[in-house]
Amino acid sequence: MNAMITRQPVPRHERRSTDALRNYYQCNDGKWVCVTVSYKPGAWEHFCQAIGHPELAKDPRFETREKRLDNCEELIALLDKIFATRPQEEWHQVFVENDIFATRVNSPMDLKDDPQVLENEYLVDFDHPLFGRSLVPGYPVHFSQTPADTRGKAPEQGEHTMEVLREIAGYRDSEIRQLRDEGVIQGVPLP
Repeated sequence: MNAMITRQPVPRHERRSTDALRNYYQCNDGKWVCVTVSYKPGAWEHFCQAIGHPELAKDPRFETREKRLDNCEELIALLDKIFATRPQEEWHQVFVENDIFATRVNSPMDLKDDPQVLENEYLVDFDHPLFGRSLVPGYPVHFSQTPADTRGKAPEQGEHTMEVLREIAGYRDSEIRQLRDEGVIQGVPLP
C-alpha cells in the first residue's frame, strides 16, 4: 500500500550473505528474478546447465550444499554477473523451459500493471481524500453473506470521538465540554 500511495519502491532485504540458491538476482533490464533450487540430488547440476554455466557444478567451492552455503558470497557474486547478462523475460523463459522453480519479481510498482493482480482484485481503485486516486490492497477473501470492500479512508485521530462519547459512552454535550476544558480530550468540536 505504501508503494502504491507514495509511488516509491519498497527496500529489499540484505541478500549477499544468505543462501545463493534461495535468492533473487537483478537482470540486465533492471528487473529481478527469484530462484529456489531444490536440495534434491542433481538439482544444482541441472540449474547450472540451464543458466549456461555447467562448469559451476564441478567447481570445488560449490560442489555440495554445505560448500555453497560456506561460499555463498562468492556464489552470489558469480550469479549476479550471470543474471545481469539477460533481461528478466529471457531468464523467465529459461526457468519455464527447464522446469526451474523461479519467477519474475514484481516490485510493488509493477503490481499495478499485472493482469492477474488486477483480475483477482489484489489491488483496487480508491479515491483517497488526501492522496487522490490510487490503488490500495483489496481483500484477500470474499464472503457470500458479508462483503468486504474499501469504503473509506482510515479515520483521522479523534475524528469519531464525538460519536463514540455520545452514542457508545452516553456522555452529554456538557460532560464532553468539561472533558475538553480539562484537557482530557482535544480538538473535539461541540455544537
